[in-house]
Amino acid sequence: MLCTYENQFLEEAELRQIQLERLQSTLQRIQRNVAFYQRRFKEINFDPDEFSSLKDLEKLPFTTEEDLSRAYPYDMFAINLRHIVRIHSTTGKDKDPIVIGFTENDLKVIASLVLRTYQNFNLSSEDVFQITLNYGLGTAAFSFHEGAHLLKASTIPASAGRTEKQIKMMLDFGTTCLIATPSYLKILKNRLSQNIYPLAKLRLKTILSTGEPLEDSLKKDIEEFFQAQVYDIYGLSAVLGPGIAYQCPQNRHLHLAEDVILAEIIDPNTLKPLPPGEYGELVLTTLVSEGFPLLRYRTGDKTIIIPKKCSCGRTFKIIEPIKERVDDVLIVKGINISPKRIASILDSILQTQVAWKMEVIRTEEKDELVLKIGITEELFYDQMKRQRGLVDNLRHSISLWLGVTPRVVLVEPESLKKE
Repeated sequence: MLCTYENQFLEEAELRQIQLERLQSTLQRIQRNVAFYQRRFKEINFDPDEFSSLKDLEKLPFTTEEDLSRAYPYDMFAINLRHIVRIHSTTGKDKDPIVIGFTENDLKVIASLVLRTYQNFNLSSEDVFQITLNYGLGTAAFSFHEGAHLLKASTIPASAGRTEKQIKMMLDFGTTCLIATPSYLKILKNRLSQNIYPLAKLRLKTILSTGEPLEDSLKKDIEEFFQAQVYDIYGLSAVLGPGIAYQCPQNRHLHLAEDVILAEIIDPNTLKPLPPGEYGELVLTTLVSEGFPLLRYRTGDKTIIIPKKCSCGRTFKIIEPIKERVDDVLIVKGINISPKRIASILDSILQTQVAWKMEVIRTEEKDELVLKIGITEELFYDQMKRQRGLVDNLRHSISLWLGVTPRVVLVEPESLKKE
């Protein structure tokens, strides 16, 4: 199955029938192959053979990040490992990360999903893509790369960081489409603002922002500075990656890729579905994933399904851009940081209970994760050399496990109670 451009304009009755048939097929595969869902189906007395309408979606169990972490590494896979051609991983809320597996067909679907996103913005084989995302265990960089390959466009796998080199490539290689997180766009803008670069050489016409909430004010600033259109791209590594929702070229709303996912909004407290027009937690069900299908996955992202059709003519539902979470997860450099995960890392390293607090400091220059730890006598209160060693160890360990290097500050425990 490939995500074609035309799919976005299907008649609603045809689209809902496609969703139903794909979900029925997914339920059968899950029932046969995923022990987690077999147990959940048994607990709620659910029979996939009786799923006959999309209204039956409410009968299905929810899936959480904790469920995925506890399934580490392969218990959520719906196909034998020999058919999994790529394995990705992302941070979870428990001590173990989330592991995601894709089949060959999954990768084709993902690439075509991103290709369709590019086509929405009139990008073509004539464009030069520069991808400034981390080519690591996350899915985003690879997905954008493969979509550009399918478009037959030139692609620069620049990866993250090395800002001076990124700018040189943008200028010398004629980058026309830049893909970056909002926080990195701020860094590029501020560096280029130093008036030491020949900005007239920039050929940028399109910027795709992903991985973090894109504030309207930043979008406007970036567009004015680069004289390029900025579009918001939403995705989750666990749910096919980037492109499952993409900004409409004609307005600020995001279109859901409803031929590959089914979306709901629920009240995060009661877990009851909310009607279009009410804010709540976005819940996603995959329709075509072979390796890693998910049912009613609670994203933790807060948004609203807008109760009207988009003026562009696309029939896929539209949502408000994601601006906040319903939980205490922080997003830094496109990576979700869970306090529960930080607590697990601190416990394993320090071997003692401590008071601590984390926050994200956002400036014009960068976004930084700051971890404040209340120092105790057990943590070498009067031994500065050993404190420095402790700080370095914490920074290294958190960077190793989460992909973000925090600034670690040792403080008086009482000061944390006052904040």
